[in-house]
Amino acid sequence: MNSVVSCLAGLRAAAARVVGLVIVTTVIGLAAPALALPEVQKVVSPGGIEAWLMELNDAPVITMRLSFKGGDLQNPEGKYGTGDMTGYLFNEGAGPFDSLQIHEKLARIAASFSASSGLEFFSISLSTPSASKEEAFDLLRLAITEPHFDAEPIERARRGYIAGIEAAQKSPGSIASMALTQRLYGKHPIALDWASRKAGFESVNRADIEAYRRRVLARDNLKVAVAGNIDAATLAPLLDRVFGSLPAKAELQPMPAPNGTGAKCQFLTMNIPQALVGFGAVTPRLTWRQLLAWSMLESILDEGVSSGRLSRELREKRGLVYGVGVDYTRYASFGRFYGQFAAKMDDVPNALAITWRELRRMMEEGPTDAELATIKPMMIGRTLLGLDTGSALANLLLGMQFSEQPTTYLDDIAGEIESITRQDVWDVAEIVLNPDRLAIVIAGQPGQTNLCDMAVAQAK
Repeated sequence: MNSVVSCLAGLRAAAARVVGLVIVTTVIGLAAPALALPEVQKVVSPGGIEAWLMELNDAPVITMRLSFKGGDLQNPEGKYGTGDMTGYLFNEGAGPFDSLQIHEKLARIAASFSASSGLEFFSISLSTPSASKEEAFDLLRLAITEPHFDAEPIERARRGYIAGIEAAQKSPGSIASMALTQRLYGKHPIALDWASRKAGFESVNRADIEAYRRRVLARDNLKVAVAGNIDAATLAPLLDRVFGSLPAKAELQPMPAPNGTGAKCQFLTMNIPQALVGFGAVTPRLTWRQLLAWSMLESILDEGVSSGRLSRELREKRGLVYGVGVDYTRYASFGRFYGQFAAKMDDVPNALAITWRELRRMMEEGPTDAELATIKPMMIGRTLLGLDTGSALANLLLGMQFSEQPTTYLDDIAGEIESITRQDVWDVAEIVLNPDRLAIVIAGQPGQTNLCDMAVAQAK
């Protein structure tokens, strides 16, 4: 995955770029008024497997979302891509059925399931008409308990992922993003270079994939969310049938802390018509409440209130950039602030100086009461629009579990959002936005190699 969930991007149109992460995109999205939603039920199977259920009887459809903590950060050393290959193979044959037969059976009953690996989560999704649930869940059981690891789909996956890496190595945006990632994280697995990623995909084999599944896909590592036309009594035994044979405990390797070079500027020479500027910092990990405050802060900065402070100052007033955005990603033990814009080469120093000024002003003065008063109802409305499907609700329930929210959290979402104060948002700005801590990467044309020095000098 690079994102376990996408539906709760309902807080803002740009939330889909939140890398992922189930916790971030979901918790940020918990900002709707008191909704006429069914009760969230905590269902525990006879074998002790827990799922959160929202029973919906307005359509004969069932959606299941589940995640295991793990993801790409659990790839063995030298075997980058193991998690991705594992996800790719998930519906490529199981039990007595080969890949084609699995897909034909799913198509016949109008069901689907798939898996993907993000940085910190290995995720599986299932959607099925309720009338076909027995067969759909049985096919899912086979995919979990009796998977195939056939040579043809392994090689097909390998070719596809390597092609993606080779394409990324030619993309100015991807190259600049990788440079900033390495500057922020140093030797952390998140920042693995392109050559090592390609070599990993080239070397991953069936034994690696089998071992990854044994280590990561375990019952103590599992969160399950279900929304749709199914009741608790029916769901409980299905949980044991599908997941009961998984190992009891996962065997996860510990993750190192980021060790990047911090607040420095790097210039990348590229033959491109305009400069690409990225900036970011590793930050403390925000709490769920701070994430809600961050979502308000993000909207105030780059969209929403008269197009946002950065957009207004850089694009609307001065025409310096083609677009600007900021983002925050929360990982298990730290966070990352990130921003970017594209501009003419000569405009980069001025654009960066104005960006730094606005970030510092927000950090030192906080948002205005008027900005918060405008943002809060926007967040409510957007979330309402994002909760119109069983898939969206299942994603929300999954994120609530990883964010350690109670099942009753949805009872007063309006109250939660109204309880975020100007000081709450200001506190998050002080944690995340300090421009003196930001690393910068600028990609530009030959002959502009002094752009870093010029931009940093003007920004200060």
